[in-house]
Parts: sequence; structure tokens; C-alpha cells
Amino acid sequence: MKAVSAVIAVVLILMITVALAAAAYVWFSDVFGSITKGVGKAAEGVSEKIATDFDIEVATYNSDKGQISVTIRNIGTTDIDLTKIAMYIDGEITDFNLPVDEETEEKITSIRAGEVATLTTDYEGCTGTHTIKLTTETGLDKSETLECPEAGV
Repeated sequence: MKAVSAVIAVVLILMITVALAAAAYVWFSDVFGSITKGVGKAAEGVSEKIATDFDIEVATYNSDKGQISVTIRNIGTTDIDLTKIAMYIDGEITDFNLPVDEETEEKITSIRAGEVATLTTDYEGCTGTHTIKLTTETGLDKSETLECPEAGV
């Protein structure tokens, strides 16, 4: 029985090395591709949260209409979708009315950077102190304290 020649042995070793290198390349490409996608999505979410910001300028109670009005200003760099904001009064979620464009009489559903919008909600018999909180879909929330007049004042 004869042994494998030195030339064939070297060719076999080279083929095995190339096959292992190719397998390692495919595996690392897949792993790092998944990591890169995950990091990209996380960075996108963070940049969206940074770009979305607002302030509550004022919260008032109108006893004649039985409404609380909350005026917000978009201080971020992206539009704020008002339909994706949640309003809480003293920790309880509350439905609110979107503002209406006076010229077109259509509901305003988003506000651009620098714009102001007033959200209203029906709230009969407001007395004492209440906490108004607005939350966006990105998790940003702002609160304002509302002082309602005492009954009969």
C-alpha cells in the first residue's frame, strides 16, 4: 500500500483550509449582518425619539363649556401625529377633541415643528388640582398641573 503523495496532501490541506475559511466567512457575515440590522433599528428609534418633542404651554378649564383645554407646542424637528397622543387626567386616560382648522373646518391631525395646537376634553365640575399628562407613541410624556376654581367661585 502506498501513501498519499506530498503534492496531493498539500492540495487536500489547501482545499480543506479554503472550505473552512468560506464557512467561517458565511457564518460571520450572517452574525454581523443581524447585529448591524438590530443596531440600525435601535438607532433609528432613538433618533425618532430625540426628534419628537413638545411642551405643554398651558392647561385651562373653561367652566362655561365644561372643558379642559391643553395647548401644546411642537419643539422637536419632526411632525407630531396628534391622533397618536394619549391624554391622562389624574392618571386616567381621557378622550380628547382634535383642534379644527378655522379656514377649512377640518380636524388638524398633526403639527409641524414650532406649531401650536389646543386639545380639548369635556370635564364637568372641575375643582381642585389635577395633573394633565400627554404621552406620545414614542414614550415621550409631559405633565402640567391644572388648578380649577372651587365650586361657586
